Amino acid sequence: MATITNTVKPTSRGRGRGPSAEGVRAWIDLMAACEELQLAGLLRKVGPDGDLKAEFRRRRVRVREERDRGVARVLEGLSQARG
Repeated sequence: MATITNTVKPTSRGRGRGPSAEGVRAWIDLMAACEELQLAGLLRKVGPDGDLKAEFRRRRVRVREERDRGVARVLEGLSQARG
């Protein structure tokens, strides 16, 4: 199980420098925790006998479709603004 700790402090970095190793570790921990929460929610939805992989695929399709609709709305708004 991922553990989120509050040990990363913001720093000012110069232009062109990448993230610190500590920042990368914190990001990886956060992504692992997000994945665990997402899978726990899906497992709760499908129940102990449900198909977790199939539900994950269905959810990803819905998320992509929602994103695509949002991008289409933005592009439509931009094209109307240019007139």
